[in-house]
Amino acid sequence: MRTRVRRLVAAAAVAGVSVIPALAASDAAHAAEWIPLGGPYGSDPATLQKSNYVFVVGQNGDPYYHEFDGHWSTAQALGGTLDSVIAPAEQLVGPQDTATFEIFGIGIDGGMWYRTRHTGWQGLGGAFLSSPTAAIFGGQTYVFAVGLDEAVWYRTPHTEWASLGGTIVSDVGVTSDGTSMYVTGIGTDNGIWAQRFSGGTWHGWQGLGGDVISYPATTNAGSNGYIFVIGGDGAVWYQGVNNGNWSGWYGLGGAAESAPAAIVHDDGRLDVFVVGADLRMYSHHWNGSSWSGWHDQGGGFTSNPVVDHSDVFALGLDDHLYAGNIG
Repeated sequence: MRTRVRRLVAAAAVAGVSVIPALAASDAAHAAEWIPLGGPYGSDPATLQKSNYVFVVGQNGDPYYHEFDGHWSTAQALGGTLDSVIAPAEQLVGPQDTATFEIFGIGIDGGMWYRTRHTGWQGLGGAFLSSPTAAIFGGQTYVFAVGLDEAVWYRTPHTEWASLGGTIVSDVGVTSDGTSMYVTGIGTDNGIWAQRFSGGTWHGWQGLGGDVISYPATTNAGSNGYIFVIGGDGAVWYQGVNNGNWSGWYGLGGAAESAPAAIVHDDGRLDVFVVGADLRMYSHHWNGSSWSGWHDQGGGFTSNPVVDHSDVFALGLDDHLYAGNIG
């Protein structure tokens, strides 16, 4: 079930839906200028929303990263061989350390592996159905993945595996409202389930409803956390969480061929991206008071997108990685 190893995880579920409606000529000004970063690659990219790294796995399982320091670097080899996407540990509260990174991945042995920018790979054991998700919260690094029993398991690089229970059939997402961390995933009812961590305690699974066909894309800033998904209607839906209270679902429309990617900026602006049924990139923006509607960003893509504070990334039709500045 490592759903993000192969690309466009939502494609089978939404095949045949209509494309996002045609845009007015004036919308052409919103189209991104796509920068090729190299390839070919074989996995969805991954990024740190608060830093200038993007990670991707080659077609033979070799992991790489690109770094932005005035311009994007060539591919930097990370060694090893992975059977999942790379999961960089996102700092949920506070600034990201831009001098280094911590990453996780599933090895060809089915177990979890971990390294930093400055160390080699370390085996963490376990056996998993999903790709990993990692986050830094309260000064501690956590990695999450769905085990063979379909429960969510977690650990730090220095502790043993512990189960959060549940029955989750997707990769998981992690967000925060500043004081709590939330692990989210799709249950057997096709709805989203979330478990809250606060004060050193896990509080059990809470059903958030919905009819979901993509893994949850998560983002957060300040006291607001968000999850974005593709619904059974092929449209983008989202919920926010603040002080432990979930908002309920809001629809953004559209027709997606990919899972969504989203980022909330420190000033409250939100950017959401999906690959449409025509394989072009589309964006939706919240300016603090209203949503923009969908804008065509052009290109042609075969992976789920990811986004950081300045760029959106996806694999193109040639299996190379592309970056588009989000302004």
